[in-house]
Amino acid sequence: MRGLTVGDCVVYRVYKISTHPTPRAKELYPSLSGETYSYAVDKYWIVADVHADQRIEVVTRSGKLRSLNSNDPNLHKASLFEEVRLRERFPQLAEVIGWRRRLWLPCHEDIAREVILLYLLMFILLVALIVWHPIRLQFH
Repeated sequence: MRGLTVGDCVVYRVYKISTHPTPRAKELYPSLSGETYSYAVDKYWIVADVHADQRIEVVTRSGKLRSLNSNDPNLHKASLFEEVRLRERFPQLAEVIGWRRRLWLPCHEDIAREVILLYLLMFILLVALIVWHPIRLQFH
């Protein structure tokens, strides 16, 4: 996957086998004997470093550092919807000790800033339309 930069939110799908699937389990299938289940769980991480050899380092919610291949089919950059809706599942920089200086901002703070700027721009455009609109309302 190209285009990943430090601070990007990524989702990594981990496949597991267990007798007790987690509540966030996806693609849940029972084994032939019915005693275990195979399932997938999405992990929400932040990119800590990008290497030239297509490897990336990510920070988990517990502050662990993991190295992944950026071409892994189980890895994808979080969509805007995932970043906003699932923002509490991504690591918070204040909670990830030791990574505050390497990462600039967590993804959801970047989104919040962009949303505020978008609303501000829309407000300015609305005011401009009201002020410079050629058809003025005339009151009698």
